[in-house]
Amino acid sequence: MIADLFASLIAFFLVDPVEAELRARFASLNAPPAIIAQMQACMVDAGAQIVQRAVDQPVWAVRSSVAVGLGLTDPADIVIGISPACQAPLAWLSARNGGENV
Repeated sequence: MIADLFASLIAFFLVDPVEAELRARFASLNAPPAIIAQMQACMVDAGAQIVQRAVDQPVWAVRSSVAVGLGLTDPADIVIGISPACQAPLAWLSARNGGENV
């Protein structure tokens, strides 16, 4: 019961904001449908892994949620390295940002 509540909070405070920010970035760059589909697959995979990591490491979850909420951490940094499905769409995004970190 408590684990389910914690997972819901992590989804609300960490996964949803990360996904919203990345969706906005891809939309602003008029990403092709194939990249959008890859990003959706990325977020399904990364979202589950973020929740699992948050359950296993609650301090990381709180620190990451606060950092993203305050703008201290780029939301893309949360998913980089968590999900292999995220590499291609985030590389596309980075290339469109002049090679800068997404």
